[in-house]
Amino acid sequence: MECKQFLQTIVKKLLAKSPILYSLVRNLPAFDPREMTVEKMTQKTTQLKSIIRSLIEANRVSSNDADDIIQQYSEFIQQGSMSEASQFSGFYPASCRADKFFYDRLANNPS
Repeated sequence: MECKQFLQTIVKKLLAKSPILYSLVRNLPAFDPREMTVEKMTQKTTQLKSIIRSLIEANRVSSNDADDIIQQYSEFIQQGSMSEASQFSGFYPASCRADKFFYDRLANNPS
């Protein structure tokens, strides 16, 4: 019986410290290129709003910038899904870093 209680206590402590409990971490799939499609834009925009809310609370983003961020994100999804859909759906995290993937797409984007 003591073993069972010990295991339960350990699992509870691990879950309590798990990053998945944090809203910011749970909503990061908004930046997964494989999921950034027009069909999933509503869901991904909701996740982005939650991320922005967390960043505003941490004083990392101004609340005045929130609408601009969401608009630019939506435009990026629409443009990417039309012109580079195969690259977005074919993104493989083990072979390409997400920051490089986004840099390659945004570096030559004038807007």
